[in-house]
Amino acid sequence: MPSIVMIYTTFSNRHDAETLGEDLVNRGYAACVNITPTHTSIYRWEGQVQRQEEVAMIVKTSRNRVDEVMLEVHRLHPYDVPAITIWEAQAHPSFVSFVDEHTKEF
Repeated sequence: MPSIVMIYTTFSNRHDAETLGEDLVNRGYAACVNITPTHTSIYRWEGQVQRQEEVAMIVKTSRNRVDEVMLEVHRLHPYDVPAITIWEAQAHPSFVSFVDEHTKEF
């Protein structure tokens, strides 16, 4: 079954996620970006357990754009150490075609 790549990251607010997500789609790095409502993240930072409301963003892209997307997300992300994770996902061939078509270099 054909596959696509999904990249997951989080932001402290919806505006930052939407700004980066729109940039990725406009530049052809992503075919689609999903931004979820807030959730609570609990993590350790600088020796202390932190609790923060965040929004999650899932970027749907093709394998050939992964390195560029990772660099762009890291470059533009407001966090010092953003959580950027990648996984390959199997998808219906028509959706894979959609992603491939919208992530070609302009």
